[in-house]
Amino acid sequence: MSLEEYFGDWTRIIDRTELNKVMNILNNEYNKFSVFPYKKDVFKAFKLCPLDNLKIIIISQDPYPDRYGFEPRATGLAFANNSEIPEEYWSPSLKILKDSVINLDIPHNCCTFDPTLESWAKQGILLLNSALTCRENKIGSHIGIWRPFIVKLLTKLSEYYTGIVYILLGNQAKSFEKYIGNNNFILSCNHPAYYSRKGIDMPNSIFITASKLIKDNYGEEIKWYNEVEL
Repeated sequence: MSLEEYFGDWTRIIDRTELNKVMNILNNEYNKFSVFPYKKDVFKAFKLCPLDNLKIIIISQDPYPDRYGFEPRATGLAFANNSEIPEEYWSPSLKILKDSVINLDIPHNCCTFDPTLESWAKQGILLLNSALTCRENKIGSHIGIWRPFIVKLLTKLSEYYTGIVYILLGNQAKSFEKYIGNNNFILSCNHPAYYSRKGIDMPNSIFITASKLIKDNYGEEIKWYNEVEL
């Protein structure tokens, strides 16, 4: 596939020098090790969220390093699980995220939640991991490979785009804050895995605030989930 087929209008922002460096290393990694997600899905987040539709960037850590059955859990979108995975087997982070965005403190009708998070991406939410790949069962194994690429990406975005809502989840994501321009909105809290380990709820305020910022600045509603009339 060509660069345009992978990235679409993101080619205006992507640093090709850093991308080439990453791909040279990754080609060797994929040849020698089991690496997640599948190679075809590494840049899926960019493909599903066109740059011209960008409103929110959620930055996490790195892809899930495990499998569900025989397939990698990582899909190319931060936090996402495949639709074939039953809810009881979703990753702990996705379960925490779901409960946070649905905001169970407020009465709802029947809610449906998209575990693939593709519905988020198509609304202009870039679901970006700090590293877009990792070796199987080795958390953080590719963080150093991807960091220069992510730094250049965020720096270039800040040069040309303002009013983007950045949601930084966890310390790894927060380390990129200094590369985000002042004319954007930055929200941050612990990674969902932290709340899962502690057995406590993730604050829903971060998503309430993000929704309000998008409504005020774009006049649009973000649908974190679908509410079905009974």
